[in-house]
Amino acid sequence: MAEWVSDNMYILFEDGDLAAPVEIQANWKKLVIDGKINPIETTRGPLKTHADYVPGMSDYEMKLTMGVDDTDIMPLHFKPRKIYTITVGVNGNGSGEPMHKQLGFVTTMPVEVASGLGERVREITIRTTGNPINDMFDGAVFP
Repeated sequence: MAEWVSDNMYILFEDGDLAAPVEIQANWKKLVIDGKINPIETTRGPLKTHADYVPGMSDYEMKLTMGVDDTDIMPLHFKPRKIYTITVGVNGNGSGEPMHKQLGFVTTMPVEVASGLGERVREITIRTTGNPINDMFDGAVFP
């Protein structure tokens, strides 16, 4: 799991149905990219007492935590079951900065309704799908 807390993070959601890409820069609180390798059990033989495993498919899940004010309707832009191209820059999107780009869809997006004014915190969970287009864990950077 990789976690970043910064004022300079960058995220871009692209989709052919959006009038314009949804870019979020100003209200970042935290980004967590949870990468895992799903194990495949390969145990064989009658005398085995412990399971054998080999590494299987890689998988990423992203959690984006951001602050929004009472008038911000940004989460309403996202459509359920819609796959987006998501570009993440943990240090902004300047040339040479780490970049992760992958298809994914929003799996949770709680909408908080509260009285009073001020900033609210929203956490959006994104399940990625397929191979990364650009994988920052393999050294991908912005051009």
